[in-house]
Amino acid sequence: MSRDSRYRKIAAECYERIINETDGRWDIEDVRDAILTELLAQGISDDIIDEFVDSLVKDEDKRRSSSADSNQLDLFSGESEALDAVWPLGGGSRVAARHATRSDVYIRLELKKQNLKDVQAAYKREKDQMARLLPYMTDDTITVEEALEAWKHDNPGGAA
Repeated sequence: MSRDSRYRKIAAECYERIINETDGRWDIEDVRDAILTELLAQGISDDIIDEFVDSLVKDEDKRRSSSADSNQLDLFSGESEALDAVWPLGGGSRVAARHATRSDVYIRLELKKQNLKDVQAAYKREKDQMARLLPYMTDDTITVEEALEAWKHDNPGGAA
């Protein structure tokens, strides 16, 4: 087992332990502290530990909290993965879906709504940019870079 995979295994075990030791509600800092304690016990040097632990926490949290969305888990399917999914609630707070309360559901929906707005805004910005470039891309031989240069030539001082 590589050192990296060993540390990721430690991170996964610490995350799981935090979930099991709580009432299904925890803060991401609890996970960070558990991983930090475990790695310090393993003899990792203090000067790199903070950055390393932050990376482990971020990766493990992303893996667990994104499964509810990326796997399209359905709470009504009976799949235990759907109830085990981690729901970020903002500000570092997390809850296991099975322990989520009505307030948590509203918070989750509000976060989803904000994420949707952010994605829609990003799509609109990119669509607007592409609308300015496409007239310069008269065929498939012209690249985005070439079209952008042509646009800049025609619009000196303009923002792309």
